[in-house]
Amino acid sequence: MSKRLFCDAQIHLQKAFLAERERIESEVLKNNPNANITQLYDEFDSSSFGLSKNDLIELEMAVQEELLYPNGQILKQVQEARKAGVKIAFLSDMYLPSSLIKKTLEKYGFYKDGDILAISCEWNASKHEGSLFDKILDFTKSTPKQWEHCGDNPWADYEMPRQKGFNAQLYKNGDFSSDEMEWLRESTYSASKLAVEHFCGICRAVRLNLPNGIEYTLAVDFVASIYVPYVYQVLQESHKRGFKRLYFIGRDGRIFLKIAEQFQSRFPDIELRYIKFSRKAIYPCSFYNADEKELEWFFRYSKNQKLSNALSYLGIEWDEMSAIWQQSFSEDMVLNNANIPKVIKVFAQNDSALLRQRSSQKRNVFLKYLRQEGVLDQVKKAFVDLGWIGTTRVCINKILKKEGQNPFYVFYFGVTSGYMVGGEKDDAFIFLRQGLVCSELAITLLEHYASMNEDGSVLSYEQNDELVFPIEAEAMFSGNQLIRINEIAVEKISQLYARLNFSEEENYNVFLCCGFRKMNSVEKAPSLQEYEMISKLQSEDFGVKSRIAKKYSAKDILALLVWGVPSQPYWNAGAQIKTFGKSSRFFAKIFKITSSSTLSAKLRYWWDQKKRR
Repeated sequence: MSKRLFCDAQIHLQKAFLAERERIESEVLKNNPNANITQLYDEFDSSSFGLSKNDLIELEMAVQEELLYPNGQILKQVQEARKAGVKIAFLSDMYLPSSLIKKTLEKYGFYKDGDILAISCEWNASKHEGSLFDKILDFTKSTPKQWEHCGDNPWADYEMPRQKGFNAQLYKNGDFSSDEMEWLRESTYSASKLAVEHFCGICRAVRLNLPNGIEYTLAVDFVASIYVPYVYQVLQESHKRGFKRLYFIGRDGRIFLKIAEQFQSRFPDIELRYIKFSRKAIYPCSFYNADEKELEWFFRYSKNQKLSNALSYLGIEWDEMSAIWQQSFSEDMVLNNANIPKVIKVFAQNDSALLRQRSSQKRNVFLKYLRQEGVLDQVKKAFVDLGWIGTTRVCINKILKKEGQNPFYVFYFGVTSGYMVGGEKDDAFIFLRQGLVCSELAITLLEHYASMNEDGSVLSYEQNDELVFPIEAEAMFSGNQLIRINEIAVEKISQLYARLNFSEEENYNVFLCCGFRKMNSVEKAPSLQEYEMISKLQSEDFGVKSRIAKKYSAKDILALLVWGVPSQPYWNAGAQIKTFGKSSRFFAKIFKITSSSTLSAKLRYWWDQKKRR
């Protein structure tokens, strides 16, 4: 209500109104538990805010009607009882009128003609005190044993009806998840406490309308808590900057588009489109000279890959390369700092003409694709992507500048330390603010779990008559049920999120308190259920697939004993569970103790001295 009454520039009035409204409700209901909304606002000094009592009552009724959300599990229970011919009565300790409650129950399919609706403020009796149960018995001329009561309040819905002789069932699935409970605790001293509370309520409401299961819980508490605030800020920022069209870059951008579509009514002036880019399709288009400078840029970002894999990202097969090239290197050679200079030199001296020709051909088709998709239109536009180092952006903007076009602006969720700034006017908005970084595991989970979709990676572009089509590899996640689960969760949460009109500060604080916190907890302290689900996922880089959760090698265990970290990057928490099972926490403590010992310090010193020789 406070946000409907006062704009974000009047935050002091929002907070003052909220505090006074909460104080009055607490005092009125303490003195009269069965008070109604009119009695509540009789005690509220609306004139101090320049408002009328009737206007406030009308506004609260409208807001309550808009934000009340059904519990799908309870609806199913009601429908089953109705099908069995059971008489149904709805009891509520509530100051709102039965007309509003009935309207809401009817809208979502709970209430039917012939049902009973008993509201404490109208029956002058409450569940909490037990008097509402007595009145229901009198009204229906029935006995307690003829009824079964179900609710989520341990006292009013379980202990009290049992004392009155009713059969009672305590509904426990309506609780906040462990993550949502943590977010609520951590928001206590946040400037955006109310926004976090609202978001937790949204998450709970959506979860209760989805099947039980870790995949649904993670879709809500992990995927949505990270991606919904990101996309919402993209739209807020785009509106401020005057962007009229947003391109969501495939594949990672597919789920961002799903979210943005739910906010379309809030940002009707922004057109939403989906476009298919990939490193493998863009890299071959970006070589104008194929000299050592251009090649150095490419091979620097191909380090630790097999040479044949890196070559495929230039759109060239091994057999097409010169005889000198094939004599100098093997297909399986792994690129590193020592051999990359020679690779660049041999390539520039013997095969640059091949790359220039191939790049020119592919670039012409790619430019036709950009023109076809409206990228070269004179419309103020931006692109939306997941992020990391920005190679695709830099490549495309290089091409656009060479062709006399303006570079495009891009929104990134996050970047890594290797982020490429680019040249003049090559600008980007980064959602993860300075100092916040994504770990290797977080990047992997976002790319290969949160953003998974049915699209294959774009290999190249081909022209057929007047149309240009992206040619895609086989979809890595085709048929995976997690795709639809994630989409359903983010769509439902976005629909409710759009009603709340969060400011930029509130939106970002929701992300920090909820999404960013969840990213860290999955990395460092996943539940067993989370581990079991995530450990089944695969990641892919330069065409090489691998499991996200891997076992420690003997070398890793030795490194853990001495250094406290494995010999190569791992999802540590997952690797511990996969390697040691139920004893993982015990071994984690052992590694912490041994790596802190004097012996380990001496071994580390000896190793450092040996490497310097």
